[in-house]
Amino acid sequence: MGILGDMIFGGGLGLFDDLGNSGGCSNGSRGRSVIANPPTYDLVREAIKRSDTEAGKILREVDDAKEEIQELCTTGFCEIVIKGNIDYKTGKEIKEDAEAVI
Repeated sequence: MGILGDMIFGGGLGLFDDLGNSGGCSNGSRGRSVIANPPTYDLVREAIKRSDTEAGKILREVDDAKEEIQELCTTGFCEIVIKGNIDYKTGKEIKEDAEAVI
């Protein structure tokens, strides 16, 4: 079927599984990480992220935002919603406060 066909119809992108059903990822060996994220992808992404280019700045901001959202959805949810801690600060906010003091 080829790489593109595998990605659409059974490569684990969730469009169609091996039976032609929509939704869900394929449990076969042709997972998304193998096709969409080859091992060199992570190396190139990290090299760009460490650079001083616009792409590096964007990747750093995206990763910081992703981490903050993950923290808010886990620890932050527990602290703010369940415990009622309205003064809760994320790790990024604590880091910004510390940098402001320095």
